[in-house]
Amino acid sequence: MSVYRAHAARVQFVVEKKYVEPSLTVAAVARAIGISTQHVCRVLKRERGLTFADLLRDVRLREARRLLRESSCSMKEIAFRVGFRHPSQFTRAFTGSCGVSPSQYRTQEAVAVVHHEQAM
Repeated sequence: MSVYRAHAARVQFVVEKKYVEPSLTVAAVARAIGISTQHVCRVLKRERGLTFADLLRDVRLREARRLLRESSCSMKEIAFRVGFRHPSQFTRAFTGSCGVSPSQYRTQEAVAVVHHEQAM
């Protein structure tokens, strides 16, 4: 495994563990794994084709999608649970990434589950 790939995996690991912290920064992740912030950015771009902000947003939104499918938490609670400081920031990020609002996503997923259960 190349050094870049190993560092990318370590960055991913730290982000996966700390994404709920609203103040998580590239500098904090770099400190946690002992490399420079510039190296974190270079590694992510080279190995994953992502910026740090993209990786953090993707991890947070993946967990948000899971919570929308599997819980009855409010949109505000989900926003805070996945590390967004403001529900409006969460809604904008979610809609921009998924093409639908969080509430529309939840409704679509509920309908899909019902159709799946009826087909069985």
